[in-house]
Amino acid sequence: MTAPAASAAAWQQVLSAQHAAIYGYGQLGVRLGDPDETGMARRLEAAHRVSRDGVAATLVALGQTPVAAATGYQPPQPVHDAASARRWALQLEHDCASAYRFLLAATATSTGQGAARQQAVAGLTSAATAATSWRALLTPTAPTIAFPGI
Repeated sequence: MTAPAASAAAWQQVLSAQHAAIYGYGQLGVRLGDPDETGMARRLEAAHRVSRDGVAATLVALGQTPVAAATGYQPPQPVHDAASARRWALQLEHDCASAYRFLLAATATSTGQGAARQQAVAGLTSAATAATSWRALLTPTAPTIAFPGI
């Protein structure tokens, strides 16, 4: 795969992760119960919408057709209470971090990819920060991981 093709594929993967996050946050918010957690889910959903729109615009600028969102996304396990909703939220952020790590790798050897790499680092940082917030609720003694997105 050529560098531009790899970069476009990576952007599409980021877009797919953003679509899934938007869908997921819309579904899990009602299961959280705690107003602070519900508010965090709403803020993160809004942030993912902004990211999705930016990624889609980048793909169009690259001459690509952005992938459409699926009609639905399955959580890794049934979401029936606040704990399972938190686990899904953590998974959504992990998936976004993974996609941004892939974008970093896809743009590593290409010249003129400084802006893409900056967006990838910002996206990875944002996803890692959100994941840490969810992880702190799930495992308060170990809220961080060494390498987000792996």
